[in-house]
Amino acid sequence: MSPAPEVVPSRAQAFADWYFNDANGERVLGQPPNRAITIVFGLHVTRWALRRGGLREGSPLDVALERVGRAAFIWWSLDEILRGSTPYRRTIGAASLLWALRKGRRGA
Repeated sequence: MSPAPEVVPSRAQAFADWYFNDANGERVLGQPPNRAITIVFGLHVTRWALRRGGLREGSPLDVALERVGRAAFIWWSLDEILRGSTPYRRTIGAASLLWALRKGRRGA
């Protein structure tokens, strides 16, 4: 019996494997949330709930929650850029950082 022919992945498949697979060959699109993104989500929900309860937009507490949330989001973005397990994760971090910085320049 002759050995099976070697299957050579297409360029698209080779790119997808490189872009989405980690060092162990596992496809990594999402992961459990880390501390920074959990803080971002918690602050966003808190700010939303307080606003529904009467917190004025632009009040000192509202501004503080927004700024701490943005700082945590930038922290998460930088962490993804520097330590993301795949090029995909690093791209998500870079795009998120650019969005956060652009949004910050326009003022919330």
